[in-house]
Amino acid sequence: MRNSSVHVLFVSLTFSALTWAQSFPSKPLKLVVPYAAGGVGDVTARLVAQKMSEDLGQAVVIENKPGAGLTPGMEYVKNAPADGYTMVIAGNGQALAKSLFKSLPYDIAKDFAHVSSIGTYDIALITSPSSPFNTVQELLRYAKSNPGKLNIGTISVGSTQNLSA
Repeated sequence: MRNSSVHVLFVSLTFSALTWAQSFPSKPLKLVVPYAAGGVGDVTARLVAQKMSEDLGQAVVIENKPGAGLTPGMEYVKNAPADGYTMVIAGNGQALAKSLFKSLPYDIAKDFAHVSSIGTYDIALITSPSSPFNTVQELLRYAKSNPGKLNIGTISVGSTQNLSA
């Protein structure tokens, strides 16, 4: 761990100024979003930042740093001073990153501290009532006997949706 410091990985919608010493925050906070502007991660971060700003009485500025499996944003926060003013919002894909990449410039377990989860979602497999598939087993049998005949859409390669498919 760099300088025995810990960085913040997740932020909470219910973050409270009472949690910190009276002097914190004395300047605007930065919430790094390792996703492109306009996507679900960005919109979520902006909602969180707005609520944090209201609760803390201090601006929370969004800084988008997308690309390369979220690595630029994560590395940026890892290298920032561990003073509580720079945070990153990251999804469960970061828990899988170590297994997807040969090497990373950070260790998610050692370089960051989980503060809070800000949301969850379920994954569902849904078909039309006129679909020939009534069970997952039927769909899998068809997929195995008909390679290349089915398609799936996900938000990105390596995403939870992509890996679960």
